[in-house]
Amino acid sequence: MDLYILRHGDAVESSFYQDRDRPLSDLGRRQIQAVAHFFQTARMKPDLILSSPLVRAQQSCDLIREDLGVKDSMTTNFLVPGSNFRDLMKEISSHSVATMLLVGHEPQLSGLISVMTGGDEQFRLEMKKASLACLSVPQPLKKGHAVLNWLLSQSVLTLIR
Repeated sequence: MDLYILRHGDAVESSFYQDRDRPLSDLGRRQIQAVAHFFQTARMKPDLILSSPLVRAQQSCDLIREDLGVKDSMTTNFLVPGSNFRDLMKEISSHSVATMLLVGHEPQLSGLISVMTGGDEQFRLEMKKASLACLSVPQPLKKGHAVLNWLLSQSVLTLIR
């Protein structure tokens, strides 16, 4: 399976919002539109999108889903920072699709990539806002057996526009 991993776009910084309710900023919307454009240019389209329930991740998911015409999306609490990687990996494995997109947060996403590629959290990378990674994931999914194909920062994604 090809597993795409996307960190949400830039979010509004304001004391008026609780963290989980912070929406995407105008910059964040443009960042996610650049991600959608990259998917379109590369002729890639996920079969399923799994998203964190936090507002900025949900909005990122919605923008991608609408721009690409993805029919299936689901919300999972296993993409919230601090949730258990084992539970998230079980959630991923429970879906029989060729391509999946995860939309979530740091440090959850970089930790997941580390566990899936190296078997633990020792391999460190940083998913900047609106960055996109692609992993090749064998079925059945096992810790340490995925391959990181690429990780694109927002600055690279905007160059493609």
